[in-house]
Amino acid sequence: MGFRADYIARDNGTDSITSAYAPEYFIGGASSVDQTEFAVTRPEVNASGAPATARLSVKAFPMGAPIPFTFWVQLNVGYGGAHMTYSE
Repeated sequence: MGFRADYIARDNGTDSITSAYAPEYFIGGASSVDQTEFAVTRPEVNASGAPATARLSVKAFPMGAPIPFTFWVQLNVGYGGAHMTYSE
């Protein structure tokens, strides 16, 4: 899973994500996969210091299982840097 994004990381706490695009995902062993969310979820670092974020979420239906699983990957931009977090 992954996507591309344009962002600005500054040392003064005004970090932002300007766009997210080109989502890609493949979940092996799934009979179907539905993209449920793909958006810039917080465009700028907020007043309490939470980072700017963009997230891609998909719901996968494993073969033979009645319950779907949700997987996500998130870009976090804050304090002059960027990193990814993801579901386990």
